[in-house]
This record gives sequence, structure tokens and C-alpha cells, in this order.
Amino acid sequence: MPDSDAPEGSSSEARDSTADVTDAGRSDAQDAPPVPDADSGPVFVGDGSTAPWWHFTTEAGCLAEGIPTAADRPAMSDPSSGELNPIYLAVTRLLLGTGIDDKTNTQDLNAWQNLGFTMDGVCTNSLTCQTAAGKPITETACQNTTYVPYDGNNCRDNEIGKLYQISASSPFIGGLFGLTEPDINCEFKRGGDAYIFKISGYNGQLNDDQVRLDLYSSMGLVNLPSWTCRKTIDQPLDTNWPSHADWVSNEQWTIANINFALNAQDAGNDLPDSKWHDSTAYVRNGWLVARMPPGTVLWADGERTPIRDFVNIMYRGLIVAPLHQGLDGLWAVGDDSFSGDGGTASLRSGTLAWATLGGDLLQGFQDMGFCQNMCESYKTVTDYLNTHQDVVAETPASPTSTPCDALSIAFGFHARQTTYLPFDIRTPGPRDVDPMRQALGDTLPFYNCPEPVNCNAPLQGCTCMPGTGCVVPPNACGDAGAGDASYDSGDASDAGGAD
Repeated sequence: MPDSDAPEGSSSEARDSTADVTDAGRSDAQDAPPVPDADSGPVFVGDGSTAPWWHFTTEAGCLAEGIPTAADRPAMSDPSSGELNPIYLAVTRLLLGTGIDDKTNTQDLNAWQNLGFTMDGVCTNSLTCQTAAGKPITETACQNTTYVPYDGNNCRDNEIGKLYQISASSPFIGGLFGLTEPDINCEFKRGGDAYIFKISGYNGQLNDDQVRLDLYSSMGLVNLPSWTCRKTIDQPLDTNWPSHADWVSNEQWTIANINFALNAQDAGNDLPDSKWHDSTAYVRNGWLVARMPPGTVLWADGERTPIRDFVNIMYRGLIVAPLHQGLDGLWAVGDDSFSGDGGTASLRSGTLAWATLGGDLLQGFQDMGFCQNMCESYKTVTDYLNTHQDVVAETPASPTSTPCDALSIAFGFHARQTTYLPFDIRTPGPRDVDPMRQALGDTLPFYNCPEPVNCNAPLQGCTCMPGTGCVVPPNACGDAGAGDASYDSGDASDAGGAD
């Protein structure tokens, strides 16, 4: 797909940007794009632009990131020779907002400000949106009586981006539980686990008015490489992991069978339909836009990795990805040789954005064994989730008196095509299936707050001591003197303002 320096489109800049992705739960018939009238004019042919079009200018004159909507689908598809076979993309990199550059090991604590969209349609304490007197504009689209949000650049909503920044830099969260950008991306690079996207019904052109996107969680490659990110969770991350070879496109992946819809039909070598899909996604200017149904589970099965992977539950979920085809004919989103979240059109990252319920996110921490045993660290996280609601989970905030009940979250991502078919379908093992079962509303037993996998973490039920937290049992890791540390997180301060 060719790149272009054509100017950005402006067809949707005057729209109401709060009319976003919240109708994702409608049926396919309701969501179907309009059928063009045969006498309505010439066949639509795109202008070759690969520019995003969803930016808009607020009444105060601020440039806001906006959000792609269902109404933005192209009126018609570009002419093509027909649909491509389904394209499978495995995520190779996540950008969580912690801004860690794998090549230089530098960190940008403000990277979260460049991820996400203007989900609520207004600007709230964004550094890029101020009055003529230099004071921040504090528009809100829902009510939070205890906290005024701080949007990122161009009014992006990403309250959880700040929390991930705290988590990753804290030795009590990132260090003990592997919840860091390098840990996650090392396993994606190695093929230890992945998110898998299937794009079907796509014409391969810059504009296609209807495609289908299915989301699956993977248990990693069938044949994992000999190198590891961490030998065990209590061992340090291999600092040389970025220099290892990437997985190659013709390697076989495993897929957790609990992704499949109950009514999914046998699809031969292709994957059956996922529970989490958008059958009325579209591609405009080369950007794939998919709206995920409420309750979509975003999860990379960590059964074969040292860390427990985080289960995310999406509301108003949106996947926006600039598709491009390499000289080798394979499709990709972004480029792993590039560490940032911008750049030329072929290097731009995709975006996963959604609203998350504080209770769901807290459950994700608890699934890893991050509970009251972590004392002040746990209190910091729960306090943050209880106070930082900036959006609503089910519908746009209208009127503005609607209480905020969710937190905005956004990841950047890169992905590459995987070509080996069929996939290896497996049932997840006992360690990680319980969180997924709970996310699906399964009635099978769920063991909340298991003992942490890391033997350096305090055990559940320990007594928090003021100023020291819970003391790790002596020789917890089987090494002499291993129990001399205690864990408290008084330094993990709340990110209440712009960072």
C-alpha cells in the first residue's frame, strides 16, 4: 500500500465527535453500511491519501484528536479484483504510555499523552488546549465530583496510561509482577503469547466499506525459541532481548479455543468466528477501523510465560490500524524497527482504545496475586481506580450531568502477518484459564488473589506493618537471606496532575 503526503481529509471535522463507538453492540443488520444507489454517480475512487481524517477543532480553537466513527466509512470501496484470503496479524509490540525505548533504554514519562483519542469529545486540562490567557480549558462530558481529569496532547483521553507509567516504574508492581512494557514486548517478540487479529472480506485497497475483524488470544508459538525473556519471574529480564531474532511469518501459533463463538462453524484451515468481532469494520485511507462489542476480552494467554498476563475487559472498544503491505507481500501495522509512536505513514502504530471499569481493572491486578499483600501499593492502585473516572462505559456522556463510571485507556501497537495455517487449537491450562473464565461469566470456580508467582513477593494474608509493608518469608526463593526484604510503596504516588 503506497504512502502519501496528501493533506488530511476534513469531511468529518464538523461532526459531533461524541458520537463514537458506543453502538458497537448493535446487530449486524442494524450496522450494515448503506447500499449505494446505482444512479448516484461515478464509482468512488480514493484520492490515494493515507492520512487520518478524524481530527477536529474545538470551539475554543484547539486541535483535538477526535475519534473515527461508523459514519466515517467510505461511501464505496475502491475497485479491486476481489476479496483477499483472510489476513492474520499477530501483535509484536505494545506501547503502553511508559515510553521505554528498547534500543536506548531511555524512558519518556509523558509518552501516554500521545496515545488514544478524544473519546468524550471535549478537552480537559490538556497542555495543548488553553485559553488566550494561558489557562487550561476544563470542559467535561460527565461528572466526577472528586477529580478533574488531565487529558493528553490534543485532548486525548488516557487516564490509565498514567497508571501504567506508575506501575512500570515501581519495583513493587513492574519489578515483582513483570507488568512492564519491556516484559510484555519481549514475550511478543519471542512468540511467548500474542493477540491475533483476523481480517476477512478485505479488498486490499485503501478503501473498503465493509470488512470483518476477529480478535483471538494466543498461547504463543507451537515451537518456542530456546532463548527466554526471564528464566523465572524472580530472575531479571534479559537485557539483550531486543537483539534476538523475531518470530518469522511461517511459524505455527496456538489459539485458545475459549475464543470461539458458540455458534461458530467449522472454517477449515481458517479460525472459526471469535466471540469478539466486528463484522462491519471498514478501511478508509488505509486505516482499518473496528468497533468491538461491550465486554470484549483483550488477553494474551501467559500459560507458557513466566508472568501472568493481564486480562483487559473492553467497553466502547476501538481498533484503528494503518495497514501496509511490505515488499515481501506480507501485511503489517507499524514497524518493529521503529520504537516511537509516530513517523512516516508506513511506520505509524495502530491504536487500541476503550473504556474500562475500575473493578475490572482491579480484578486484572488481583488475578496476578497483586492484592492486600502489597499493602500501600495496592491502596495506591485502588485509590487511583476509585477516583480517576473520566468517561462513561456504555454511552457517550449526554447530558454532561451523567456520572463518570469508567476510565479511558489506550495502547499503541505493531503487528505482523503470520502465514502458517492451520492454527493449533488448544484448551488453556489451569494457571491462566480461571481469569478468562471469570471474564466470560463462567460458573466454574475462580480463585481470587492467588499466591504471586514471584517468590520475592509477600504472601496473601500477611500483615501490613506501617512503614515496612509485608515482610517476605525467610528463604522464600530458596536462597539464603532471600527473606530480608519487605515491600511497601509509599513512593508510588498518585498521578493526579499532568506528568
